[in-house]
Amino acid sequence: MTYADIASTLSQKIDDSRFSAGTLLDRYNGYSPMSYLSPQARAAVGDKLTRVSANFCRVAVDELAQRLRIVGTALDGQHDADLWQRWSASGMVAGSNAVTKGALITGRAAVSVWANGDTITVRPESALQTAWNVDPLTGRCTEAMKVFPGRDGKPKAMLFLPDRLVALSSPAYVNNSPVPPDQWVTIGELPNPLGIPALIPVTNALTTESTYGDSEMSPLVAANDLLEKLLTDAAVSSEFYARPLRYISGLESLPEDEAGNPVEPFGDGMRTWVTTEVDAKIGQLAGSVGDYDKLISQVLQVLAGLSGLPANVLGVSHSNPTSSDAITASGLTLTSRAEDRATIHNPSWNLVVSCMASLRDGGDPLKINGSIVRADARYSSEAAEADAVTKLLGAGVISRSAALRRLGYTPDEISEIEADVAREATIKALMSSDAA
Repeated sequence: MTYADIASTLSQKIDDSRFSAGTLLDRYNGYSPMSYLSPQARAAVGDKLTRVSANFCRVAVDELAQRLRIVGTALDGQHDADLWQRWSASGMVAGSNAVTKGALITGRAAVSVWANGDTITVRPESALQTAWNVDPLTGRCTEAMKVFPGRDGKPKAMLFLPDRLVALSSPAYVNNSPVPPDQWVTIGELPNPLGIPALIPVTNALTTESTYGDSEMSPLVAANDLLEKLLTDAAVSSEFYARPLRYISGLESLPEDEAGNPVEPFGDGMRTWVTTEVDAKIGQLAGSVGDYDKLISQVLQVLAGLSGLPANVLGVSHSNPTSSDAITASGLTLTSRAEDRATIHNPSWNLVVSCMASLRDGGDPLKINGSIVRADARYSSEAAEADAVTKLLGAGVISRSAALRRLGYTPDEISEIEADVAREATIKALMSSDAA
């Protein structure tokens, strides 16, 4: 296949996936439609309440991503400070979190790795701009593509192949889409020393059938829409409760306009209704907003079950944990889910580290044992965690370095602490010798 043929196939993939990915990203950003709302309810709300966003889809993604933080890089199981410095210089401390969130939201994201001289660049890539082909036997990426708008206003693309990078441009313009289907023209090439595409997919594939990954938000959408519907109904009810519907009966006649048509005798803004007719009766319809609390609480519990979030995080007030152990126990489901997602994502991230090492030192990235270091997925209070770690350290079950990792310190911070401890021990020994 020619470069143009590969680009045409991958650009079609990008275009096909943009709608679903864009919809999920919109929901993450709080732009969800007002579902289940009747025309009468919309009319009652008017322009005073265009939408209600109770964005627990975002809360679920953010809480899960928080437990998947990358805090270090390693080669052959040993912390590599130089790679971590290069990782940080590329902005990947925050960028890795953006990739993780993208994979959790849309089911897929990517990371590009490249070197310009001694400078290694690692960048997060969006599902809206990238696509790739996968070998069905090995499961590895065989070619990948990123599209983006050029400075001249024309669509540009980078084709990532095992042996080269190919820059493409297209004169075609497609309405409402930056991805042209064809007419890609090669405008430049660069050799690829990695031997594999320099764009590494990060796919949140929960089953073997998940070719393009699974969104963590998909199971929550219906329940979240129901919650927003109930909150909208409560807002509409509060409007009628604050300004109840009033009625009057027993009037002999109604005032008329110049055309002889009956008109409303009392304006909507009138606080007091008064009539001189003896047989007239005035009243108002009762209303209440108290019935929504139980329904909203039930939907929140459904969201907690689907997302693995502790009920207290969702605002269920009667589920607040009363101790540090209760806090830890309430998050066990989310911790287990985070550990499972880490297992799914780690091969891709480890390959990113191996590619960085290959660009720095040379060698086949598939034969380099690069890996990432993640923060502990468990959550507990600082006091409870420190107490548990101190007991394990005192009993000789874990080392000082392991204890510091359990407490959430990064490899760089652990190295600094170890250096401080060694320096203090040296000073103490010198003082003891002087005193003797």
